[in-house]
Amino acid sequence: MDKSERQLQVLATFVHGVLASFHGLGLIYNLRRKNYKDTAVHFVVLTYDALCTYSHYKTIKKKNTAELDGTRTKQSINNK
Repeated sequence: MDKSERQLQVLATFVHGVLASFHGLGLIYNLRRKNYKDTAVHFVVLTYDALCTYSHYKTIKKKNTAELDGTRTKQSINNK
């Protein structure tokens, strides 16, 4: 993964995480005001943003692990 793609994935992870937290606040606010339709909408969108956050995080972790494995292999070959 090149630097710009990594930065984009990190930004997307951050943005979806922030959106999920704001929808969590909206969910609590609407639940306390007994506005159940808006509570349901916030719950659905919160779930979507949380899944997207996890997906972006998983992509970053998977690509970083693959790069580290490739680096370790090259280093072990060069050391012999």
